Amino acid sequence: MKIKNALYGIISVLMILGLLVGFSLSVNGRSDMDERVKQEHLKVLTEEFKTSVREYLNEEDFVNCGIMITYVTDHKSGEMTYYIRLHHKRFEKLTENERNRLSGDITDLAFCAEDCLFEVVFE
Repeated sequence: MKIKNALYGIISVLMILGLLVGFSLSVNGRSDMDERVKQEHLKVLTEEFKTSVREYLNEEDFVNCGIMITYVTDHKSGEMTYYIRLHHKRFEKLTENERNRLSGDITDLAFCAEDCLFEVVFE
């Protein structure tokens, strides 16, 4: 009888450990999935932003302007800095005030996301 009770005890402990491990894995899997969903959402927002920037620059007579958007993540703070690199030969002829106006207008088009900064670079 003692062996039978000990066997039930061991099986019960193993089942509880199995449940705890399974729960732990599902929580970790969920946080990975949340991060993937967030990244996909930011990717969509970035593409929409790029389209808005292109439309704005076309309205400002910078047709066929090259636009490249990259970002850097600070892993300590979680802050993301987006760099909007714009390529057009007419940019070199702009005054600093004109560049500042364009830069301000472009960053105003940016999507609102937590801990995101936007920097426009004219090349």
